[in-house]
Amino acid sequence: MSANHSPENEVPTSSPRETQTGTRLIGTRACLRCHHELDGQPIIRIEPEGLLVARCPECGRASPILEYPVLGHWGSRLGVGLLLLYIVIAVAAVLSVAATCFGIALQITESSYRGLRTLIQSKWDVASRESAFDTSNTWEANLAWWHERGPGIIAEFEATQGLGFSSLPILEMGGFALLAALFGVIWAGLFAGVRRSRLWILPIVSYLITIGLAILMTRLGDGPLVPIYWIADSVRVRSLVPFTLLAGTVGLEIGILMGRPVLRMLTRLLLPPNRQSDVDFLWRVDRKR
Repeated sequence: MSANHSPENEVPTSSPRETQTGTRLIGTRACLRCHHELDGQPIIRIEPEGLLVARCPECGRASPILEYPVLGHWGSRLGVGLLLLYIVIAVAAVLSVAATCFGIALQITESSYRGLRTLIQSKWDVASRESAFDTSNTWEANLAWWHERGPGIIAEFEATQGLGFSSLPILEMGGFALLAALFGVIWAGLFAGVRRSRLWILPIVSYLITIGLAILMTRLGDGPLVPIYWIADSVRVRSLVPFTLLAGTVGLEIGILMGRPVLRMLTRLLLPPNRQSDVDFLWRVDRKR
């Protein structure tokens, strides 16, 4: 008998056996064979090796719980980097949607803005001819004159052409709300780790921040002269834009409310059953599974 097969060199073997540990897997981990989500499956110890595994309820494959950290310290660094990248993308998405909605609101109120600007210009032309106001620039009005005559001009414009929610075009407002609802569906998928019971706060915060910044940006200042278009823009931001943005905010809320069900429906329609577990978080975040 050769040395390689001598009895003293043989390692005693025994058939593996499984013992229950009494604990269950918590967290996202997919089966190595069929990618089924193993969250909640019982953890089993395989003896005599002492290997901890979770067995897939679909295909029966045993997936190890403990894995060798092949990335070492770079694994945690990569995780932090990906987290920061996700935060940057999320913040950029929120800001871009807010800026887009604000731009659409300005476009919807453009006709009212032009009419108001024309009225202010005509009133200022008459006042500058009948008083000693500086008229070196016809496109600038005296700020003291506006503070005195502005409320009356706004009331005249509101009485003749309207300056509020009733003056806004219904069709364009409906299209704006529909577009905002699409953005809400995208938010529901982008912020998939946030429950809908908390995600609805985001459009309201975005609405308040956008209105506040718009009002600050259109302040008339303290100078003696101010451009007429700036005066009209300031009135528009305070009187029309809030109502227009409110339609967008309602659309965002509807999109967020319906976003996850829509995404789950699309998942069932477009993905094969063995790949749907890759987006299982769409169900678990709202406690649907």
